[in-house]
Amino acid sequence: MSQTLLPHDPDTTVSGEPLTLGEKSYDAIQQTAFSFKPISNIKQALCAMHPYAAEPSRVVPAYHYCTHNISSDLHQCIIFDSNEPIFETLDDEEKRLWHSHKYEIESGILTMVAKQGIPGGVDDMLEIPALKDLHTTYGKTWHLWQIDQGHSLPLGLPSLMKSLNGPSDVTPQLIREHEERTGTNVKDKAEYRAKHLDTSYKVMEGADAKGPEFQLIFK
Repeated sequence: MSQTLLPHDPDTTVSGEPLTLGEKSYDAIQQTAFSFKPISNIKQALCAMHPYAAEPSRVVPAYHYCTHNISSDLHQCIIFDSNEPIFETLDDEEKRLWHSHKYEIESGILTMVAKQGIPGGVDDMLEIPALKDLHTTYGKTWHLWQIDQGHSLPLGLPSLMKSLNGPSDVTPQLIREHEERTGTNVKDKAEYRAKHLDTSYKVMEGADAKGPEFQLIFK
């Protein structure tokens, strides 16, 4: 079976031939002729790393393409992020399926994806308002594609994903790969954000649970 590299992640392949010139031309025409709402409302691009809830030692890059024009309390992506008051309304079992964003933001790991040519200091400044919104939110994320297994198709059942919650969740190698992928310096971002975020914020009880019990199985 032929395979094609992903444009935004050349280390990952998908099944099928690359687009032909005719297909690329049709794609360009579609963009001028058709409405792409609500997808066209997406204005934020972020990159983080997600560990599998059932196997936290497996960590994969996670690109988020989000809109924040539904309400002030909701960010909508392929991932849904809600704020603290909404998280509080969930029952205890449901809370176990959700993850916090405190550590991945404060540590400098979660980063907005800047266009080429934007200086590092400028993108650090521009992403702060969005990160302040996300800092105290909670997300519930399912991945359909186990890219770390080398699959070229989304095989098997969905996997519940979580966030990185402390230094013990991430290795120096993962940080290096993330920095190469995003063109960022995690340590520099963490130092800059410490001056602009309320790092005294405490994650609410119930979030960030991990373990083999979160593995979906057929019955």
